[in-house]
Amino acid sequence: MSSTLDSAQQRADAEPTPTRTRSSRIGRRGVAIALVAAVVAVAVVLAVWLTRSPAEAPYADPASSGRLTLCGADGKALTEGSTEDPLLAASVVGATAATQAYAAEGRTAALFAYQPREGLAPSEWSGLQLTAPTSYDDPAAPEVTLAEGDTTLSQFLAGYPATYDGWVQLRLYLAAPGQQVASQQYDAVDLQVDGTSWRAVEPGTASCAPTTP
Repeated sequence: MSSTLDSAQQRADAEPTPTRTRSSRIGRRGVAIALVAAVVAVAVVLAVWLTRSPAEAPYADPASSGRLTLCGADGKALTEGSTEDPLLAASVVGATAATQAYAAEGRTAALFAYQPREGLAPSEWSGLQLTAPTSYDDPAAPEVTLAEGDTTLSQFLAGYPATYDGWVQLRLYLAAPGQQVASQQYDAVDLQVDGTSWRAVEPGTASCAPTTP
């Protein structure tokens, strides 16, 4: 009789063990599923971050009347590049036609870079002329051609770091004989710099194709 009771007790003691094992397995499985879900979520967020468009510039410039288009030597628009490139672009084209006073014979354009500063108006930002004034053919599409010896973006950043979340503004100033440089109204484009890379934010859509004589 005692042996029978002992056997029954042993069976009773042994019964909960499978339940605990199943619970443990279910718990581990739940943790694994949660980890996989977390990894997938992180991957999705990272993919979105890598492919998203550049953020909108955190400032507004009331003097900017149009957007600049950066053009490569291949006649195609540039939207990104390296700050260490010897030339930022082959040329930069404005979207706003030159007024009559600045469309006269001898007209020129020059590219400037400015350092956005939080809390300061764009008219108060520090800047630097990147190119020499260059003549251009079409008053409806003012253009500056970059050349060897022009100030590079890297050189500009060395003196004017992009401390406002990596932002840099480019401006196209026009000039003409007998006229002051048109620095009160201009076409511009914002660049966001990250390390040695830059991206143009909402650039212009002017044609980069060479003008046919």
